[in-house]
Amino acid sequence: MSNVTRCRVSMDDLGRRGKSGDKLKNFKALMGIFRKRVAEAGILTTFKEKQYFESKGEKRRRKKKEMDNNARKERLRSHFG
Repeated sequence: MSNVTRCRVSMDDLGRRGKSGDKLKNFKALMGIFRKRVAEAGILTTFKEKQYFESKGEKRRRKKKEMDNNARKERLRSHFG
């Protein structure tokens, strides 16, 4: 497990908001920070990609489809944007 991404959240991340005594508020704020860091690190997307086995052909077809969709979006952006 050399490719481990860690997301650590502590009360210090709350700053001045962590000074209040309301534990539920602090917990919700920390969960929000944790979710944001997990999303930025791309942990869930990597997990979902590796959750099921994908053969080489399936990968190739998926990548090609993604490239076609991105090219189509770029053409639309350049035409209308």
